[in-house]
Amino acid sequence: MESKLICISCPRGCELLVQTDERTDAFISVEGNACIRGSSFAEAEVNHPERMMTSVVSIRGAKHCMLPVISRRPLPKGKLVEAVRAMRSITVEAPIREGDVIAEDIVGTGIDVVAARSLSCRCD
Repeated sequence: MESKLICISCPRGCELLVQTDERTDAFISVEGNACIRGSSFAEAEVNHPERMMTSVVSIRGAKHCMLPVISRRPLPKGKLVEAVRAMRSITVEAPIREGDVIAEDIVGTGIDVVAARSLSCRCD
């Protein structure tokens, strides 16, 4: 089977033509990549697609009412929507330091979500 992808490994944005096995959906080959990263991207995208998750959670006691968060590592693409939904129910208390763990093992992935910035108390 043949499918098209746009490579996001570098700024070129190559259009990739990916061949997969029709029975197993396993990666076979890729064409159109201008660098070796394109081939690696295509194979990973077919076999195990992942994305970094960025979101926000509510924070009490800070100047701002929302705290940006990010996953420590890319999440399986199929778990991304579930993980973002899980962020909606989280509220933290100021102060928060960048890198503080906000959610451990988000939606059973084994990946933590951390604060993407520091926020002090409103009174500081």
